[in-house]
Amino acid sequence: MLCLRSAISSRPSRFAFKSSVICRGLKEKASKAVKPRALLVVDNMAHRVTKITQGKRGKGGGFIKATLKNLCTGFTHESTYTSDESVELAELDIRKACFSWREGADLVFLDNQTYEEIRVKGEDIEKEKFLVEGSDAKLVSFSGNVIDVELPKVAEFIVESVDSASTSLGNMPALLRGTSGCTIMVPLFIKEKDVIRVNTEEGSYVERA
Repeated sequence: MLCLRSAISSRPSRFAFKSSVICRGLKEKASKAVKPRALLVVDNMAHRVTKITQGKRGKGGGFIKATLKNLCTGFTHESTYTSDESVELAELDIRKACFSWREGADLVFLDNQTYEEIRVKGEDIEKEKFLVEGSDAKLVSFSGNVIDVELPKVAEFIVESVDSASTSLGNMPALLRGTSGCTIMVPLFIKEKDVIRVNTEEGSYVERA
């Protein structure tokens, strides 16, 4: 089975994936490692840093208050680190794959090199709503389990329909073709069958292609 290069079969993929760093259990000081989107090991599970606040304790050293998302359970919590405290970077395996189809609650991918079929629970994947059959993706695994699916930061989609009766601040909802019912807000000049670019991290309209 051949995989498409993008969500639109007639258009080549024009957008690169956001680069990912594979860290092999290294330890670094919190002041350097605890940054937004950094991947850390906490209680033997992979966590992504989603937000940080930095400060100072009087005459003492600095501290970092981080919001961490457990990539195995989906739960978030806050943790505070001193600037010189050591943290462990998550050891990840990242491989390129193609999203093939949905089967019940499962998302089915094919490894681009081995064509191995890989099944992932859709409810565990934050960007599941942006997956279209044939989409390029990167499967992020921790301890042998897929914990995240990376998509290009900006991807192209065909507008299936728009709801011009539900406008808000000069925008209206648009349904993206081939997704599992994903809608985003778009400008009023967007029409059905238009090709648009979407920021998959923010879930927002970028421009018309």
